[in-house]
Order: sequence, then structure tokens, then C-alpha cells
Amino acid sequence: MNIEEPPTEETPKNVCTIRNMNFEYDAGVPNIVGLDCIIKPNSKVILVGANGAGKSTLLRILTGQIFMNIDADEFDVCGGTRPNDQHNGVAYLGGVWKRRRTGFEGVCPYTMDMAARDMMKEWQLEHVERRDELVRVLGINLDWRMHECSDGQRKKVRIMIKLLRPFKLCIIDEFAAELDIFSRSRFFDYLAKECEERGASVVYATHIFDHADVWGTHVAFMQLNKT
Repeated sequence: MNIEEPPTEETPKNVCTIRNMNFEYDAGVPNIVGLDCIIKPNSKVILVGANGAGKSTLLRILTGQIFMNIDADEFDVCGGTRPNDQHNGVAYLGGVWKRRRTGFEGVCPYTMDMAARDMMKEWQLEHVERRDELVRVLGINLDWRMHECSDGQRKKVRIMIKLLRPFKLCIIDEFAAELDIFSRSRFFDYLAKECEERGASVVYATHIFDHADVWGTHVAFMQLNKT
């Protein structure tokens, strides 16, 4: 994934610069081999590849969820070597939760008897304009009670919370696929505006190209042979 131009004094710093990265979950069993990932500002990258090719693994590395067993000649995400979700401009939209949960799992905050406007309330008050725009884009009612919401409504609220703080790099792992068609279209337009106006970038891993292929500026393909 190489999305880079020759640097000049006016060229803004890359959002992500990773060169010759190797990663393995278990010693001696490579999962990613020799990966270069250069992402410049205002890039909308569609990440594709077969199941098991390493897309989600790469995204978890970019968001700091995986930070061990990584070897690279250079590793820089948003100006740091240790990225973290919702810190220093990194935002991750991924993971799965369902309405039904077993008694052995922890309580999901998005299923509590709480209004959407009270989720991360201090963040909402700090970023009221961004919150209100996301409410419009996603079709959220701030009076929704989270324990009464559908999974789709909870997903919208989670996206709102995740993007309250301005991001430099937004990582999406199939997270927008379940949005209704109108919300998804507005959401892609919102992300494009964020990239254009603030020099942010988005990496979106998906198997469903609906609208995304027109929206994206680049397509990156991960092969099953770990390259």
C-alpha cells in the first residue's frame, strides 16, 4: 500500500508511514510479510482481500490494539510509534456486539438504560458542533434509550462517540456495511469532507463495494500469501 509523492517543503507529513513491516502472532508463523503502508493526507483507501489475508490484523496494528511481535524499518502513525484508538487523532470503528449476551460476558455500555445524549457526556459537550453534525448525518435521536435501541441504532451512536474528537486517521473494519443506505451515503460524504477540509485519511476494509469504490481514492489489495 504505497500512496506517497516525492516530498517537498510544502508537502504535508504522511498520516502513516510504515516500511518493511513483518508481524507474526506465533513465532515462526508469519502473518504479514514486508508490508509498506504509506498514506498521505486526504486519502480514502479501500482495503480488500480474501478472508484470512490479514486485513483486520493490519487495522488492529494501525490502531495499537496489536503492538507486540512487530518488526519494521519505520513505523509512524499520526506522528507516533505507538498508536492508540481515540488518542492522537486515531479513531477505530470495528468489533462486533449483539443484543443477546451471555452471562459470562461483561456489560456492554451501549446496552445500558441511558440516553444517547448521556454517552460520554463530557466529550459531547466539548464537541457540540461535531456531535450535532454526526447526529444529522447518521439520523440519531439523542433521546434514544440505549437498552431499547436496535443493533443498527447502537452502531450509529457508537460511530458518533468515536468521531466526536477530530481524527487524523479513521480506521473502519466493515463497520459501515450494516448502516441503512441513506445513512451510509451521508456518512461517506461526511468522511470525504473531513479528509478534504482537515487533511485526514480513512482506511476502510470491506468486502462490499456498494458506493465505496466511487468514494475511495485508492484501493489496496492484501494477498493470501501474506504480502
